[in-house]
Amino acid sequence: MLIEQIRGSEAVSLYSRVGSVYPYLHAVGVGKVYLANMELEKRHRALDKTGLPSVTERTITDLNKLEAELTKVKENGYAFEDQELRKGVRRVAAPTYNSRSELVGCIGIAATIFSFSIKDKKKLGNMAVETAKKVSAEFGYKAFKGSNARAKT
Repeated sequence: MLIEQIRGSEAVSLYSRVGSVYPYLHAVGVGKVYLANMELEKRHRALDKTGLPSVTERTITDLNKLEAELTKVKENGYAFEDQELRKGVRRVAAPTYNSRSELVGCIGIAATIFSFSIKDKKKLGNMAVETAKKVSAEFGYKAFKGSNARAKT
């Protein structure tokens, strides 16, 4: 659920309603973060309920490809979405954790493809990770030093 939005200064900006929920976790950056943080069995049960429908022609609809993508999320510390939920929109998202190392939310950055190029992915992904680390610290999370890894729950 979206709880806060800060709008950019670009001539064209994105808008999502505060309180909106993304129904397909596999098709959006924040959803990939949640899926990557679930145990495999729980993740597959969740995906069995919704399936992997194509929202755009770029949506990942193959479970093996999605699992490979979720492995990248864990390795990088952030998820990347390239027009998988909405044409013309790219997003990165990084997890926030509480003092018990439980996922409690995400920090996401979304922009149009005109202001968020593929070459910006790592820079914006790292920006989301650094912001998420600060938020997590406020929640009492103690991250491993020198790593995007987190404690196993």
